[in-house]
Order: sequence, then structure tokens, then C-alpha cells
Amino acid sequence: MKKTVIANTSLLSMALACLILTGFMTSQVGWPAFGFLVANVGVRFYQEVASKEQWRRLTKWVPGLFFTLAVCLVAFSFLQGQLLNSLFTMLICAQGLTFLNLHQQRSLFTLTWVHMFLTAATMMYFLELYYAVILFLSSLLALFATFYQYRSAHSTVVEHAKQYLKLTVLALPVALILFAIMPRLPPLWQMPKAQTKTTGLQENLNPGDIAQLSLSSDLAFRVNFSSIVPPREALYWRGFTLDYFDGKIWQQSGAAKQLRKYVISKNKDLRGPVQDDDVLTYQVIAEASQQNWLFALDLAVSDTKGVALMPDYSLLARKKLNKKFQYQVSSYYNLALDDEPAYRPLQHYLQLPEAQNKKTREWALAMKQRFPSDTAFVEQVLNYFNQNSFFYTLEPKQIPAPVIDNFMFDSRQGFCGHYASAFAYIMRVAGIPARIVLGYLGGEHNSNGDYYSIYQFDAHAWVEIWQPQGWTRIDPTLAVAPERVSFNLQQAVGRDEFLAESLFSLHKFDQVPGVKSARMLLANIDYQWTRWILNYDSAQQERFLSHILGAQNILRSLLIAVSLIALLLVSFLLIWFVSKPANNQNKLQKAYKKALNSLEKLGIYKKEGETPATLLYKIHIENVEVAKQWKILCTIMDRIQYADVSETERQRLYVNLQSVVRNIKKQVRDVARK
Repeated sequence: MKKTVIANTSLLSMALACLILTGFMTSQVGWPAFGFLVANVGVRFYQEVASKEQWRRLTKWVPGLFFTLAVCLVAFSFLQGQLLNSLFTMLICAQGLTFLNLHQQRSLFTLTWVHMFLTAATMMYFLELYYAVILFLSSLLALFATFYQYRSAHSTVVEHAKQYLKLTVLALPVALILFAIMPRLPPLWQMPKAQTKTTGLQENLNPGDIAQLSLSSDLAFRVNFSSIVPPREALYWRGFTLDYFDGKIWQQSGAAKQLRKYVISKNKDLRGPVQDDDVLTYQVIAEASQQNWLFALDLAVSDTKGVALMPDYSLLARKKLNKKFQYQVSSYYNLALDDEPAYRPLQHYLQLPEAQNKKTREWALAMKQRFPSDTAFVEQVLNYFNQNSFFYTLEPKQIPAPVIDNFMFDSRQGFCGHYASAFAYIMRVAGIPARIVLGYLGGEHNSNGDYYSIYQFDAHAWVEIWQPQGWTRIDPTLAVAPERVSFNLQQAVGRDEFLAESLFSLHKFDQVPGVKSARMLLANIDYQWTRWILNYDSAQQERFLSHILGAQNILRSLLIAVSLIALLLVSFLLIWFVSKPANNQNKLQKAYKKALNSLEKLGIYKKEGETPATLLYKIHIENVEVAKQWKILCTIMDRIQYADVSETERQRLYVNLQSVVRNIKKQVRDVARK
């Protein structure tokens, strides 16, 4: 059986690196690709322990089988219509097949390059800090496999690991400096978009939808206020409005959807700038949702590139959020929302389906006759919710049609979406323009980083009605569960209902000593990672370098730039100095490697841990003359490494060593010709 020239340590290190990386990619390429790699790795390690006859039987059908499986996996992925995932599947299959035939350094280097490419591709999907740490360790394992293979002679694994650690520590400052100063250039080509489901609030409201969303503890966005922090009762994070009702579901009208497409395609704002002394400024980092909606407090404007101002006072990202997005917001909290009728008549916000929810319609009209004033009418409707047996719950019963009638006069159990839907319907019946606003309410303050985290379970729906002063927020949930606004969702629904399906969410164990502190600490580390690393774009780089270098001081900027270049040069020199082996040892290793390469032509391969002396027996079996020269080589190498000789004598031994290596090469060539 042909033995490998790849050191077992390198083989194991590369195997671990490949398995860790491919394990991360299973959510995109599926478990079959991971299983394919595991099978290839397993067979390759079996080769190390199998007998010659056992391996000969396997080689008759194993390579062909694995190649056929690889073709099937790539074809199946391509037929699913996911071009990007097909590319990744193909690379993973190529990685597995290369590992199966991993016998030469060239193959090991190929695996390392493919591993680096797939690691970068994986970062398209996994941007969180803990994912990055694991992927970094995987890359270190792959590089260590190459490092160890290149320098494996005459050293132990521990010694190589120490040397490798020194190189890594010295390289990190250089990497950080390059990260900070290298220009953020746009991509030279466009990668295919990964197909991912949307998350968070959707563009329509079926009353039970938000209750389902509130079972999730996933992060929606994070906010860092510059100075003033409003009270919790004012943290209504506007997302978007719904203006069309079909009797069951609230959604955006066709005109609103066309307006959104126009804003995105024409790169225009439909609201102008505003000015007022009372303003909140803050930074928002939104999670990837595969949607365009952004979230902010009223009345919000943003000058961040890629953010559009919509006429319903919402903010819109011009591109779907397929990664975390950071934007600056100024909220003028004392200004009225009073300028939209120029874009859409108020009559539009009175639309209702005919001949549905008749009982609620009759009740609302009768109430309006008794209280003709809009203010009095709204107060009476809220009192009706408050003084009757309405309940706030995350587990409402399925309500049959007509939905509004059955909710108002039968079930009377619901989440915020139920109350907002019923209230907006009643307002429109009474002739008061109304619309539903979807967004989030409240947030959790993290004292470690002084920012607020808003989670999916903070999702909320409320209503806006048109009054002479403009659009006015009315939250009917307040009439039923005021603690939802004053405190949080857990206190509003109780610990049993809160995140009932997320048994392992850390939020459920905040009462356990130390759990909340640990959760907050980890969340803050991830927040700083997102803020300073993931969102370090060209604009942030420009601000950072201007702050460090001083944009107005050319001489100072030049001196600091030269200092940075000098630091890079010094770092590279240190790395070279640490990694550079002793000159004599390097000459010895080169000569020994040439001799080993010659032996490969005789089918003799050095296994990990074998010394020159232990190879002598194998060589003697193949050719006696070559064995004689190898014995001389062993003697010379022992004298160079261990004998107490003068420098002149040492140099003479090196000359003799080169001569012996040439003799071995010549004799091996002669044997090969025969």
C-alpha cells in the first residue's frame, strides 16, 4: 500500500478544520454535503491502518463511487435553483475528493486555499462574534496543517505549535492595522444573492401574527442614544403603516406598494427635512431581515446613505437588509405628523369591505350618535375595552369570520394585533380616518454598553387616527394591559406564557443569579463587534482616520502614516526573524528533503516519527547500493547535529552531505531506468 508523505498531525489538523467549516455551512448546503466530506475523511484515515490487500480491494470502487456521489450532490443543488449554494456544494465535494487522495503537499496547499475561500463565503451567512471565533480557529487549524507539513522534520508537535502561536500573535497587530487603513473598495463583481426567508414583522397583519412573533427572542435591532433617553412609555419604534382592510387581514394598499417601489427605484425621498430644537439623536443597528423596513421614533429623519424618508413617516432601506445595517436617526418628538394628506386623500383611510362585521358596524354607529365628538368617541371605545371582559394573551384562540364581530362580542381574547385591528375598524366605521402602525415597543437597556436591545417579542401594533393636529397615536392595548407599555411583555402576560416555546432562551432564566449579568455581558461584546468591526465601512473609516491623523494637519498626517508603514515593516521583520530557522539547520533539512524526494521514486515514503536510521531497513530491501549511501548520509547527519566539531569541519561535512545526496539521486535514477 502506498503510504502518505503527509504528516499525520497535518492530516488530522486539516480534517478538523474541514469538518468544522462544513458543519457551519449545513444550513446552506444541507447535511448530505457534510456527510460526503465525513465519508471521504473517514476512508482517508482508514487508509492509514488498512493492510495492503484491504486497501487494494477498496480502490477498485471507492474513488468512482465518491466521484459519482459528488456529481449527484452538485446536480441536485443546481436543480433546486440556488446557484450560490451549488457553488459551495461543488467546492465542498472537491474538498472531500482532494482529502481522499491527500498524499502530496500540493494537495494540502489546495485544500488550504479552498478552506480560506469557503471561510469567507461562510461569513456571508454567519456574522456573529461567536461564529467568527470558531471560524477563525478553523482557519488556524488549516494553516497549521500546512505550517507543520512544511517544517515537520526534526521537531515535535509542541515545538511547532509554540512557533505557530508566536507567528499568529505577531500577525494579529498587522492584521488590525491593515483592517483599519486599507481602503474600503466596492466589489469588482456582484455575487448571486443568497435566498433567505424574511424575518421579523411582515407586510400584512392577521391579528394572530404578532402573537406568534412574540414567541421569539431573536434580536430585531439595537439603539444607542447620543444624549437624551426618552421614557419607556415613549419608545414606540415605528416600522410601517397598513391602510387596506379586506375584512380579516390588514395590509398595504396597491398605491402604497407602488409608492415604495418608486422610492427605491428613483432613489428619492418623499419627505423633506425638518427643524426643531427638541430632537433625539441616536444610532440604530438593524439585524438582517431580508426586508426594507427600518425602525425609529416619531418624527424620524435620517441622512444615512441608503435610507429613504416615506410619506407615512417611516424609514425605508433602499436595499433589502441581507446583513446588519447601521444608520443615524434624528427624531423630532414634539412635531406633529401632519403633512401626509398631500400624497393621499384622507378618504383613503376610511376604506372598509362592504357587508362584513355588521354587528360591530351597528354598535360603532350607535356609539358615534351618542358621542359625536371624535375625542369623546375614542374615549368611550377605549373604556369599552377596559371595562368589559377583554383579556391580553399570547395564546389567543383562532377566531372564525366575521373576525371583528367574533372578537368584540365573543372571544374577547387577543394580542395587540387583535385590539389594533378592531379599534381601527371601529374608527373607520365612525368616519374617523385610521390606519395601523406595525413596529416595536420598549426595549431592554444594557448598562454594559449603554444601549437598548429590541427583540422580536417586543413587536407591537397600534393605531393612528387623523385629527386636526395631524396623525395621533392611539394604543388600544393600553386599555386592556397597561403594564405592557409601562414594563415589558413578561410582566404583561406572566412568566408561563412568556417565550413558552423557547425553553432554552436565556431570557427565561433572568431570575437565576448571574444569568442576566452574563447574558448582558455577552450581548455587549457582540454589540461592540457589530459596531466597530462588521459596520466598519468607508464612512466610518474616513471618520476614524480623520480623528487619528488629523485631516487639517498634512505634516502630522504624513508623519503618522510613515509611522504606520514603519510599524508594518518592523512587524514583518519580527515575523521573519521568529520564523527563520537557523542557517545550518536549514541547509541540513534541505539536503535531507532532497534525499527523501529521491526515495519516493522507489516507493519509499517517510512516515511521521521515522528517523533517517529507521528508514535504512526499508531502503535495504529495495536496493543495497542506495542503502549504503543512505548509511553514510545518516552518519554525516549525526555528526553535524550532535558531534562537537569545529566550524571548518562542519562546513566540510555539509559538502560531503551534498555529495552523498547527489549519489543517492543518481543511483535511484539508475534503478528506475532498469
